Parts: sequence; C-alpha cells; structure tokens
Amino acid sequence: QANELGIPLKTWHNESSPNQYEIASIHEKMNISIDHNLLLMDLLRLTARKYGLSANFHEKPFTGLSGSGKHCSWSILTPEGKNLISPGKTPRNSLRFSSLLLCAVKALKDNQELLSSLVSSHGNDQRLGKDDGPSLTNILFVGEFLSKFFLDVKAKMTNQKLTEKYKSELKNEFGKIPEILLNNKDSQRDAMIAFTGNKFEFRIIGASQNLSEFLIFWNVILSHEVLKFNDKIDDYMKNQNLKRDEAIFKTIELYIGYCEEVFKNNKGITQKDSSPLTLDKIEKLKETALNNQIFNSIEFDNWLNKKISNYYNSCLITYQTIHSFTQTTVIPGINEYLNKINDNLLKIKQIKSSHSKLLNQVEDFLKAQENVEIEIEKMANLKEKGNTTELILTITSKIQPQIEKCKHLLFNIDMCSTDEKWSIRNHNKILDIPSLQTNGMEFE
Repeated sequence: QANELGIPLKTWHNESSPNQYEIASIHEKMNISIDHNLLLMDLLRLTARKYGLSANFHEKPFTGLSGSGKHCSWSILTPEGKNLISPGKTPRNSLRFSSLLLCAVKALKDNQELLSSLVSSHGNDQRLGKDDGPSLTNILFVGEFLSKFFLDVKAKMTNQKLTEKYKSELKNEFGKIPEILLNNKDSQRDAMIAFTGNKFEFRIIGASQNLSEFLIFWNVILSHEVLKFNDKIDDYMKNQNLKRDEAIFKTIELYIGYCEEVFKNNKGITQKDSSPLTLDKIEKLKETALNNQIFNSIEFDNWLNKKISNYYNSCLITYQTIHSFTQTTVIPGINEYLNKINDNLLKIKQIKSSHSKLLNQVEDFLKAQENVEIEIEKMANLKEKGNTTELILTITSKIQPQIEKCKHLLFNIDMCSTDEKWSIRNHNKILDIPSLQTNGMEFE
C-alpha cells in the first residue's frame, strides 16, 4: 500500500517493546519526506482499524518500557546532489565540511533549549530522559574522532603565525579527515542529536509529531550561523587585512573555541530544567519566528495557543482516564482483594503487616488524585481567563508531576494485586508478562 502511494520504505521490523515496530524510509527532499511520513501514519491507522486493531503513536504508553520517537536523518545537498556535511577527498572539501559542521554544532549548542521546546508535548516529555529514550543530559554527540581532531587543530593554531608553510600544513591536516567516518555512532544511542558520519540524526522528535515545525526552525537557525561565519571571515579580511584562506583558518579557530566544551565532553550543555514550555523559551521562539518571517505575530499566537491547548487536553484526558479507571476498577478490586484475605479476624495483624505497603500506596494515590483535581480546576479557570503565563506554569510544574505520581502509584497497586480482581486486563496481561505474586513489593 505504501509503494502504491509513492512512499519509499526500506525496512520494517520489531522493536524492543511489546507490539512496537520500526519503519525506515528512503531519504527524500525534506518537504516530500515529511508529507510521506504523515501519509504513512494515516495509512497505518486506517489499516489497523480495518483489522480491528489500533495504531498507537503515543511517545510513552507504558512506564518502564522504551517509548517511540522519529529519528530524522538530516543533511544538506547542493543542486548537483553533493552532501556538504560529508568529508571530501581533497583538503578544500574537508575544510568546507569542517566549517559547516562547526556552524551546525554551535547552532545546536546555542539553541538546544529552543529546539527542545519545539518538540514538547505531553507524550514526548514523558519519553525524553526515561528508560531508553534520548538523554536530557547528552544533548549532542559528535564522535571521538572529530572531537579529538578539532581540539588538536585548535592547540596547533593557538598563537601561531599563519605563514605560507604553516597554512599548507593546516590544509594537509584537514585533508586527513576520512571521506567516510566509519563507526562514528554513539554506542548507547542516547544523545538527543547525533552526527553520524555524513548526516545529523535528530532523535528528539516524538512519534506522533509533525517534523516540519522542528526542521523549519532548525534550517533558519543554521542559515543564520552560516551567515555569521561568513561575516566573520569578511571582518577579518577587512579589518585585519588577512587573505581569504587566513581569515577562514582564524574563523575556524574561533568557532572551535565556541564549541570546545562540546568536543571535550562530547556533549552539549545539560538543560537547566525539564519543563519544555518555560516563558523564556517561548519568547525566544517568538523572536526567531517573527524575525525570520516563519510566522507573523497573529500566526505565532495561534500556533502557541494550539500547542498549549493540545498539552492541556492531553493532561486532562490522561487524568480523566486514571480517575475513571480508579473509580471503576482499582478501588472495587482492592476492596474485594482485601475482603477476601480478611475473612479471619485473628489474621488482622498479619494482614496489616504483609499488606501495609499496598494500603499505603492506595492512600497515597487517593491523596495525589485529590491534588490533581485541585490543580486541574485551577487550570480550567486560567484557560477560561486566557492567562497563558500561569497556565504554562501550572501544567509543567504542578499538574504533570502529580499525574506522573498517580501513574507510578497506580502501576504499583496494579502489580501488587492478583489478576482476577481486575475487570480489565492489567499491566502484566497487556505486556504478556507472567503473573507475579509480590506480597506488597514496590516497583520503580
């Protein structure tokens, strides 16, 4: 069906989580590839429905198991099809590759929080930094070879006069970059963004998301950095009377200095907070969008309101599902379970001891549920008043942590009770895990 629609697929196979699958497509131009990606999602939904199934693109449907994301491979080609972020056969081509790569690394380093806010959603925020998902502390992977190469080049260039002999040596140094960077992959694949030899792999994007928002902003950010790089070359030539090749080397030295922390740690900077929709990020997004005519002011406000509404509605649906499940299944199931084992008054002390953790978890869960209800009522009032600032703060710092706490406690309660006490399939049954007799164990 995909081939009939012109969607070029090359692999499809099982992934690590139960009933999780990966599909890889053949590279295309960005706008066509995004259209095909969205069309494929629709095709999967319709085909699943045809067989009485459901195709789920939620980024983190199960706690403790790998979530789902889109790994977007990005490179930049000339009209003739030459990849500009792939090392060439000549020192000149490798120098061009190094310049563009340094621009990309600096752009990512300076804008990592802005880019992470673009892919923020209720589902994706639960995926990032959890289990096998991309790490919140490993933002950018460049590779051991290139990291060492750029640091060595900077050490050689520091305080050196650019004589003709030295410039020739530097060109030869850049010529040592192999045309194909083999094994330039992070073994744990936990970086949000990785340079993998001749392309960047963006792993930060959620499975349910449209790639276009992230990539439009990324293209604009990188374009600005390339222009800054070129302006710096012109500045050296004009104000310091340097020749063009000398100005290029000086600019490369400057940019390696900008990115030195990334190369030393092979990481970007750890994000200051895990809240994706903080106000400073929104202001920076708006500034970037308006200055580069991605959106006008009205379009940006509409886009932001839609993003916040989606986040708000997802939080609400998640909590309402938890609340409904609690009232119809958890509390009745726990009551029946405890009544069954409480048929002998002489065993009360023993029962209280062996099941104290279960009782405590039920009590903690009800308290957490009450806290969520209070915050959701506040959130509804803020949404009605159109108070975006307070709404964002309430969602990210108050409601989301309480919902996560509810889910964690509910999972533990589920795992501590026997299967027959639930009116629907519990976590073990859904994931096809054998029933566990836990005696009140707590699962992290």
